[in-house]
Amino acid sequence: MDGYELRYDRERSILLCSSITNNNRKLWVKKLKEISYISNIIEDEQRYYLACESGEISGQFLVLLKRTGSTKWFIPGKSYLQILFGDYIYLIFIDEEEHYYFLKVNRKSGELKWHHKVDQDLCKYSITKERILLTYFSGKEESISVKTGGFYFNDS
Repeated sequence: MDGYELRYDRERSILLCSSITNNNRKLWVKKLKEISYISNIIEDEQRYYLACESGEISGQFLVLLKRTGSTKWFIPGKSYLQILFGDYIYLIFIDEEEHYYFLKVNRKSGELKWHHKVDQDLCKYSITKERILLTYFSGKEESISVKTGGFYFNDS
């Protein structure tokens, strides 16, 4: 992680960022309330993206600034599968009613561009500049527009 190391102390609910290149000097510490587990961390040049869990279907997707550890934005709920693509992050979320959604979110602002309801058995997705192909264990496939999140129809 660019000369940084993140460590999560589950007992104290504390996330610690230290500099690997500077004798493990502590850069910042952040208290993460009601988080029992961090299932994934991805990053870009300025931010860490953390998929935090607090229960079977609860948690939050948390975005922190690398330099300070301050929260840039967050989305409540449990996130599965996160991918950075262009200026956006794509996420699969489950809500409190156990419905699954595929989301497109602006990486910098946290603004939700669109959401698309998906079935629980979603097992694979691929993203191109124009469409997202969703594949389910049942064999069903959906092609949705990257721009709108609606069904994608190739007019060519």
